[in-house]
Formats: sequence, structure tokens, C-alpha cells
Amino acid sequence: MTFLFTDLEGSTALWDRYPDLMPQALAVHDVRVRNVVDAHDGYVFTTAGDSFAVAFSSAKSAVLAAFEIQRSMSEPAEGRDLKVRIGVHTGAAQLRDGDYFGGAVNRAARVEGCAHGRQIVLSQPTVEQLGGGLPDEFELVALGPHRLRGLVEPECIYQLCHDDLPRDFPPLRTLEGPADSLPTQLTTFVGREREVADVAGFFAEHRMITLSGSGGAGKTRLAIRSAEALAPDFPDGVRFAELGALTHSEVLMDEVAQLFAVSRVPDVPLVRTIAETIADQRTLLVLDNCEQIVDDVAALCRELLVACPNLHVLATSRERLGVNGEVLYRVPSLALPEPGSDVDASMAYDAVRLFVERAQLVSPSFEVTADNVDDITSICRHLDGIPLALELAAARIRSMSPAQILHRLGERFRLLTGSSRTANSRQETLLSTIEWGHDLLNAVEQVVFRRLGVFADDFSLEASERIVADDLIDELDVIDIVTALVDKSMVSTELGDDGTTRYHLLETIREFARRRLDLENERQTIEGRHAAYFAEVAEESQAMQRQDNLAGALANLDLEESSFRSALRFTLDEDEPVLAARLIGGLG
Repeated sequence: MTFLFTDLEGSTALWDRYPDLMPQALAVHDVRVRNVVDAHDGYVFTTAGDSFAVAFSSAKSAVLAAFEIQRSMSEPAEGRDLKVRIGVHTGAAQLRDGDYFGGAVNRAARVEGCAHGRQIVLSQPTVEQLGGGLPDEFELVALGPHRLRGLVEPECIYQLCHDDLPRDFPPLRTLEGPADSLPTQLTTFVGREREVADVAGFFAEHRMITLSGSGGAGKTRLAIRSAEALAPDFPDGVRFAELGALTHSEVLMDEVAQLFAVSRVPDVPLVRTIAETIADQRTLLVLDNCEQIVDDVAALCRELLVACPNLHVLATSRERLGVNGEVLYRVPSLALPEPGSDVDASMAYDAVRLFVERAQLVSPSFEVTADNVDDITSICRHLDGIPLALELAAARIRSMSPAQILHRLGERFRLLTGSSRTANSRQETLLSTIEWGHDLLNAVEQVVFRRLGVFADDFSLEASERIVADDLIDELDVIDIVTALVDKSMVSTELGDDGTTRYHLLETIREFARRRLDLENERQTIEGRHAAYFAEVAEESQAMQRQDNLAGALANLDLEESSFRSALRFTLDEDEPVLAARLIGGLG
């Protein structure tokens, strides 16, 4: 049998825009299709919404029917211009209870799905069945072999051309479409099963997810892996755009337009043309590294998501894009083992597995042993489980032992330098990755960020307000600036033992902030404020003890122990005996 499948392009958008007119327009569409099918002895075995599935015993009858359907639809229906796409395929199928089943039916549906509105495409078996039997005014143009989503064997596709039909269309919607495949990864993807499942779960109810996190957290790799897992849910394809090098909205528009083979139309905004091309396709658009043009990307996403009801967007950015309905998912660092874990226990954690797999790329004989497992787990903890930092550290295994790497992590920004000649410049070293995020902060945010580097561990909002604020930074503004730094993944949050929100910088980012303090000659000043503040906290704890609130005083000690220790160290190193005495007296 020869199967003819039709579908109305952009019908969802038409129903949304013209809910009162579409019932009548669709009724006209149905009558025209059925009249043509009946005239060519076709059998309608399935209809769904605005789609028809028709069986013909003759390939020629099916192709001529397809042509007549397109010609009949060239006239508006109830004032609406309806664009029908048609695919024709020939093969064996089973007939059961008036319906056809089998591989040929599925392939016919996939052939139709790769066409555009007003286009007719035929499969190779249909062309062979025709045997050149079409009238001379018809022409078959070979579009080459194409892989159809969900089908193993590719299909050679042909376009039916006639003077009464449009001839020029964008590339077919197949796996060979422009940028329809995700970037090929040259290294294995380690772990993240829970995170991939989380992303898939969010997409079950939402249409836009932004993966955020600090530099080197693995946002891009997680986005690609998630998109691979989600690909079967998006029959019209997955498009991937790397935006890290873009700085202008017009370039952004052109980049996305290329993904959908869209050309500029005079006097028509490009975003509208992109939206009309996507229409009601079920497509996943992955936008990677949006932070340097976050406002432009947000505006683009808003327009496309409103205009294209089945479009889903997966973005990566240091901060939220601010689009209605956007789900922000912070990409966590890789899971870390507890100190003292043995070889088997350590290898169950993603951070250790990543380190080992990347180390084996440069030293295939490398393995975790009882002798080096403590050093490896310590490296992973010192680097906060940040994937990029772990990969760069692992690359040093070709010339250093884990113990030597661990010993030199105090010089981490010099030690963790990549050697890949193909790496993006901002990802080549740990330093350049963090600098990339730092340079995207405004001037005031940069000041607050580097001053927060004074904290040895987590800290409270009140502590940051007291220590960071001065003539340049108003104390009342600190909360907004710290919140902005959290949004931009330079500061992390957690729930403290006292039930309040605590803030902290990952160890690697903290080291970077302290270097910035040194460059600005602020370190001694900020550390002095830090020590003075915690001397007050120590005195308050002493007062709590004297008021028979020993539990509260000990809770303060537990909560701020790292800050008390660093404040004491400063007062002794800088010869500040009065501050030292206040701290010691309060903590006595």
C-alpha cells in the first residue's frame, strides 16, 4: 500500500489566535481533503485533529492526490491561510479492524513529519513504485538520504515539484537538519544521574529550565547529557547554541536563526520569522553560556515561548534569566567522600570517579590504591568537587603523584592550568574560568565579592553587612548585593544549624577573592574589620554565658568557630594585642 499522511502546520498557534474562526476553517480543510481522497480512491483510516492518514493501492493515485490537496488548500479557508505538509511512503502493512499497522505506517508518518507547510515529500519506495509514471509537468527532486527520528535505516527523500506548488523550502526537519545534533563529547560523562533525572522531571511540568552554578561546575556537560536523554521526547529535534562568544543581540538572533535555517525577511523582525518557522514543532532549544547577554537571551526566550507552544528551552547561565515560568536549577558540585573512606567507598562518589577517569587519560596505568586514596579524596574535597578543577588537577598525574598535587594546591591557580589546545580560553585554566564570572559583575559587586573572601567558612548576613560596608558600600545595600552574587553563582547558600540562611564561597572561589583583596591592597583593612566584629561576637557570647545561657554561647562558638580562629590568627600575626585580648576573653 502507499500511505499519504497530512498535517496542518502551525495549527496550535492558529487555534490560539483565532479560536472563533478555526472550527469553520478546519471544517473547510476537512471537506477539501476528503473530496480529493475520494476522487483518487483513497481510504482514510485515521484522523487526529487536523491530520489525515490515507491508504492507496496505487502510488500514482496517492501522489496525484497529494498534489490536488495542496492545490485545493492554496485558497484561504474562512479567511485563514492553512499550510498543509504531506508525506508519502509505500510499503507492506497489516489491516486490522479498518486500521493499518506496521513499520511502513510509522515510516510514512516520519516522512510527513520532516516536511514543511505546502511541501510534498516522497520516500524512495514510493518513487520506485511510480516508475516514472507521473505526467510530464511533475518533477521529482532528490533531497538525499535522511535519518528519521526513531528509525534505524535512513530514507532517501524526494520533493514533488510543479508550477502550481512552491519550490523553495528550508532544509527538511530530520536528524540531518541544521545544528540538530548536540556537540560530540570526547570524554565520558561521569555520574549526575540524579541531576539528569531532576531536569527531566522539571520539563514534565515546565517549559524553561536554567542550569546555574559557579564556573567549572559542569553546567554545559549536564545540559548536553540532559538533552540527549530528553531527545526522544522532542520529535522535531534538539537545537544547540553556544553563546559564550556573543556580545550583541543581533548576533544572538542570527545564531538562533541559523539553527532553524531561517533567513531575514525585509521589514519583519527576525524573532517573528524564527517563531513562525518553529510554530508548533515540539523542539528543545539548548542555549549555553547566556550570562554575558542575559537580558537579550531573556527577551528572545520570552517571545519564542509565547509564540511557540511546544518549544522547550534549556539554558545555562551564572544567573537566572528572569523569564516567566523559568525554573532555576543550581548545579551542585560532585558528591564527595568522607575523610578516611577506603578505595571501594571512595570510588562510589562522582568526584573521585571523575578524577580517576581523567587521570587515566594521561596515565592509563593510574589507579586508586590504599596508598593514594586519602590524597585523592583530599584533593577532591579541597577542590570542592568542581568538575573543571578536578579535570585540571587530574591532568597533572602525568608528571606528579596525588600527594604532590595535594601539597601544591596552595598554588592552585598556577598548578591547575590546562594543556588542551582546543579548549575555550575561558575554560583553559581554573583562574580564567573564575575570572570570566568575576568580570561579569558590576563594579560594586566586585568590591563586595572580594571582601567576602575574608571569611574562612560560612557566614551570616549580619556579619557580611558589618564587615563589607564602608563609605563606598552602604550597609543597607549589602543584602541586595550579596543576593545578586548568589544569583550569579559567586556565593552559595545553605541552611545553618540555627535555622537561618548562611552564605559561603567555595574554597577555590574564596582563594580567588582573597587574591583580589591583595591586588586592591584591602586585605589588611578587611581582615581588621573581620577581627573587630568577631571580638564583639565573642563578648556577646561571654555575656550570654554570664546570663546562664551557656547553650546559646556554645552554639555561637560552634557556628562561628572558623571565623574566631581566623580572627585570632590575624590579631597575633598583625600584633593587635587589644583585639586578641577581647577575643580570648570572650571565648575563654
